[in-house]
Amino acid sequence: MPQQEGQTGSGQVEITIRQYGTDLTGNMVQKIDPWTQAPPADPEATRASLVGRIYVSETQPATLIEMVRFNEQNDFKAIFTGILSPDSREINGHVVNSRGNLGSIRMEKVA
Repeated sequence: MPQQEGQTGSGQVEITIRQYGTDLTGNMVQKIDPWTQAPPADPEATRASLVGRIYVSETQPATLIEMVRFNEQNDFKAIFTGILSPDSREINGHVVNSRGNLGSIRMEKVA
């Protein structure tokens, strides 16, 4: 739910992530715009690459996830950080983007 000047919205993205050890790569596309709650007029314009990392600690119970979004058709970027649930099916965290918006995120594994 990105926040800007006190407004909140509820967006939705489709993300595919591949894991290689602790490194993550993937791609995403916006399905629901967080400000209009409608699909984007041109979803391909929202297509982005993802790179990230998993931080596992031997002494801490939580697993930290970090991913960076790089839009393919413009210079929009976002950083996602979160904690992986114990069953590895959900990430809860925060997002900050290059437009200055920030908010909370929840990612759910669907496949």
